[in-house]
Amino acid sequence: MIDIKLNQGKEPRMFRSLALSAVLLAVGLPAAALGGDAPPEIPATVVVSLDQARAFTVPAGARVVSVGNPAIAEVTATGVKDVSLITGKAFGTTNLLMLDGNGRVLVEAVINVARSTKGMVTVQHGLGQRSTFACAPTCAPTATLGDSADTFGTVSAQMQQRGTLAGNQ
Repeated sequence: MIDIKLNQGKEPRMFRSLALSAVLLAVGLPAAALGGDAPPEIPATVVVSLDQARAFTVPAGARVVSVGNPAIAEVTATGVKDVSLITGKAFGTTNLLMLDGNGRVLVEAVINVARSTKGMVTVQHGLGQRSTFACAPTCAPTATLGDSADTFGTVSAQMQQRGTLAGNQ
């Protein structure tokens, strides 16, 4: 049960909106009920950036969801009626099938996971020596698939250490 008390309209407008959104999502209403647009239907080719997700409307009656190579992309049900997320896990191409309860194909799509270039700077320094930096607004090294083993290993180790210090692992 959700118990949200709104103190007789004394909260800022944003809080009331967030509280209403939480209630509507909890009861399974679609995104359109929040006053926003519902996610688009899944196109024949989905392009998603590595480590990012895109929301899509799942066709009514879908009972089986299968990704050809779950190491490349993942489909997650959101708990919101008819909305799923496609997340890019590794560079590459795979496929997505959604079937109804009778085995009829409702969706057959190709998923391409590509590199996002927004806010990213790649430095090539010698043969096979590549480093990537996230620059928003200042640049810091990031562990990116395709970087040299030295760069990737160093940054990954620092990320793991930081997570351990923060109590995340």
